[in-house]
Amino acid sequence: MSAHRDFLSTLLQSTMTVFVVAFICWLLIRLLRRSESPGRLLLKWFTSAIVVAIIILKAAPLVGSSGPQAFDGIVLTLFCSLVLAVIWRHSIASLIAKPFESLYDGGGAEVEPEPAYSVAISKRKQVNTPRRFAK
Repeated sequence: MSAHRDFLSTLLQSTMTVFVVAFICWLLIRLLRRSESPGRLLLKWFTSAIVVAIIILKAAPLVGSSGPQAFDGIVLTLFCSLVLAVIWRHSIASLIAKPFESLYDGGGAEVEPEPAYSVAISKRKQVNTPRRFAK
């Protein structure tokens, strides 16, 4: 019974891992397609992955240790966080500013084309009738 339970647990974990990885891949592809500059976004992702790997592989063990190495790990983590903030600064500022910008310019909604009646109304209001129909 225990072997059967372990098999089902492993199968469930594997299935969930596949679904999570597939969802993340779908999300990244969707973000890449909607991006204004896909090359720059790929560079940001690659650089961010390197910085996060440095945090996980170098800084985290240093912070977990005792003594002066822990302080070195904190400083390394702060430096890596600063690098991430510099990489993503425009995206972060856009995320914060976009709702306020949309209040004034209508956001990303397309403007519906409508006929401009102002020219016809002004011609109708002209006093000189024969001149109005000449144009």
